[in-house]
Amino acid sequence: MLEYNPNLTGESSDAEKFAAFIEGVVKGTIKNFHFTPQWQKMKICDFPYDMIAQTETTTQQIKEVQANTNTAEFEFPGSRSEMGFDSVATVKLAHSFYDKVSPEIMKLVYQYYKWDFILMGYAKLNNPIFRTWTLTKILKR
Repeated sequence: MLEYNPNLTGESSDAEKFAAFIEGVVKGTIKNFHFTPQWQKMKICDFPYDMIAQTETTTQQIKEVQANTNTAEFEFPGSRSEMGFDSVATVKLAHSFYDKVSPEIMKLVYQYYKWDFILMGYAKLNNPIFRTWTLTKILKR
């Protein structure tokens, strides 16, 4: 991360390193398919999805799919919570990391991923920049 932010040191916190990382992603200095907005990977405009699930809340999403497909009697293996992951803790950790990202970079994050936020229903983060954003403001950008 030092090549992206020379102010980082061995003493820098994980949240500070994350802030440098996310800045690199949205400014295009870190390029990797994993960070491509989901709507581009999924070709949402080209494929008529009936439902889009978020992996952060797999157990809830599976229940919703099963309710809509009359398959609730079947056990769906491999949810994140069954594998020892706690999605609530993961989301809280992500929010604590994003809290360390400057408002200017958060604007870039939201611009970069805005269609993921809109189309897939991702919650806004607890960063001050999001408190003033509305769907109307986002669409005007």
